[in-house]
Amino acid sequence: MTLIQPTLRTEKDTSSAPYDPLAPHYEAFVGGPRYGEWLAGLLGLAAEHGVAGGRALDVGCGTGRSLAALVAAGFAAEGCDPSGGMLREARAALGPDVPLEVAALPDLPDRAPVDLVTVMNDVVNCLAPDDLDAAFVALAARLRHGGL
Repeated sequence: MTLIQPTLRTEKDTSSAPYDPLAPHYEAFVGGPRYGEWLAGLLGLAAEHGVAGGRALDVGCGTGRSLAALVAAGFAAEGCDPSGGMLREARAALGPDVPLEVAALPDLPDRAPVDLVTVMNDVVNCLAPDDLDAAFVALAARLRHGGL
């Protein structure tokens, strides 16, 4: 049984294209019972390195689960993802007050510097090898001095 039927496309597919039809089912595939513990551990590591609040950017925020953890931890957080379908799920989960934008590495939204940037799960794996340097430069450019 296939949950997602392939469709014919006339435009060029991107690495995020498969995520649009998967978006409503994404959490069933990746959402494990220990994901919250894993996120709490990452936030604990950030706090140990001096970042326990402030502004945060979750790149490749997908359905918003890791972004929700940032908000719950007290960050003024925003997210971006190249998949409009994933962002629709994130909006439904997070409500209207969390800024979300369609964007992908290395082309991130130009906004105020943040204290913490997160890039969870397979985001870096979706980059072309030639984009890796530019992606990490873009991530660093979003950080305030001393950010993580």
